[in-house]
Amino acid sequence: MSALLSLRGVTKRFGGLVANRDVTFDVHEGEIVGLIGPNGAGKSTLFNCIAGYFSPDGGKVFFQGRDITGYSPEKVTHLGIARTFQIVKIFGNMTVRENIMVGAFCRTWSVSRASEEAEAWGTFVGLGGKLDYMAGELTLAEQKWLQLGRALATRPRLLLMDEVFAGLTQAEIKSAVNLIKRIKEEKGITVLIVEHVMDVVMPLSDRVIVLDNGEKIAEGKPEEVSRDERVIRAYLGEE
Repeated sequence: MSALLSLRGVTKRFGGLVANRDVTFDVHEGEIVGLIGPNGAGKSTLFNCIAGYFSPDGGKVFFQGRDITGYSPEKVTHLGIARTFQIVKIFGNMTVRENIMVGAFCRTWSVSRASEEAEAWGTFVGLGGKLDYMAGELTLAEQKWLQLGRALATRPRLLLMDEVFAGLTQAEIKSAVNLIKRIKEEKGITVLIVEHVMDVVMPLSDRVIVLDNGEKIAEGKPEEVSRDERVIRAYLGEE
């Protein structure tokens, strides 16, 4: 089975700090893959290398067999990769509908079509009743659903989600998990999700990749990875 996304030896440095070192893995069509690791493991940096916000200092990123290493974020988005951010990024002085339309304009120049797309995706993520609200009036959880709706409106084949569960209540986390499952099952979108809360991402993921100090230390089924001594040490320490 050919990979939708392939990383080969990806390395990213910031001065003397090596944030990612020789990271290699594949993500296949239709998977939910969890990218986990302790704080500072290099997860978000790797996301930025995939999404075009950073250009790797070594290695290659391939999407659908195409070398996209160093592509700009907008070019990556047009190819079919969308992302959300750990720190929510929305347009607070625009409505929910207008925010999602920004994503829809990736695929259409028609204002009416973009508005229809915004309504459809807004409803899908649970904001159908708040399309005319100002985005800045939403709760944190609703703002997360909003940036997810905007990302989905770009019609991606691969969705990168960066710590979507951070700051949410248990009920909101449950809603987020159900929504991510629906993205895969109903929309056929492949998901790569960054998280460090293992007890949430493990049951959700088909496969898990673990980073520690910028390096991949484990990869496999969640039940296999959770028993890996290197993973246990990374999260709990040597003791």
